[in-house]
Amino acid sequence: MRGFGSLFALQLFTRLLTFALNALLARRLGPAWYAFANVQLQLVGATLLFLPKEGLRRAAQRIYPGGDGAPLASGMNVAWLSAPAAVLAALLMAATAAATGVSGEWDELMGAAEARAALVVAGAAAIIEAASEPGWVYAQANELLPQRALAEAAALVAKAAVTAALVLLALRSAASARPADEAAPPAGVGLAFALGQLAFGVCFGVLLSALAARRAAASSLWPRRAHSGGGDGKGDGGGPRWLAGGEWGLVAQMCAQAVQKYGLTEGERLGVGATPP
Repeated sequence: MRGFGSLFALQLFTRLLTFALNALLARRLGPAWYAFANVQLQLVGATLLFLPKEGLRRAAQRIYPGGDGAPLASGMNVAWLSAPAAVLAALLMAATAAATGVSGEWDELMGAAEARAALVVAGAAAIIEAASEPGWVYAQANELLPQRALAEAAALVAKAAVTAALVLLALRSAASARPADEAAPPAGVGLAFALGQLAFGVCFGVLLSALAARRAAASSLWPRRAHSGGGDGKGDGGGPRWLAGGEWGLVAQMCAQAVQKYGLTEGERLGVGATPP
């Protein structure tokens, strides 16, 4: 019950914090910036993290129910695939952006250079968050829900504080630098939203890693070979392996389902993000 209470409190805290931040910034920036921060920039993170969170995370949870031994090694091996998966997705997104150009709407809001910088920072934030998946999986499997909820709440506070401070600083700098040009887009606002996401990823990753390292030997949370030949019960030989034979199939199945889920859940936001507000 304590874990469920922590999760409920976290959800309430998240909604109140998000509402307060959105209300403050929407009044200062207008609907175009609100759409950028809450639709387009969030879509970047969701796209880069859909395999780590919806595919690899679910597979790791199925493989590792908690405790020590070979399941821990297998679960951590799967969870560590999240970082390279996010890097690959970021490279594909960067190639797409280079080939097609960043959205014209982004250029109107902040200029092409800042739009590219915001995209790079948002990608780095997603990769760092993906690298925290081993800590998330370990905390979830070993019923460390209150601690995980506290880490996420602290990361949300960091994100809100960094975003609000940098946005207000950018608005103040724009007002003092161009007092007569009210229509000019304030420089630095788009990057401020991306840096807020980066603050969340760094804070969440550090806190989760510290939490997991306190409860388990640090070496057990790193990728390592654990399965000997035939250890999966299927009689296949060989030396130590990263995953048992059936576990690779589970990873592939979960990732395929994640791709389908992404198309169903994020398809609408993809359309909205490509349409000017």
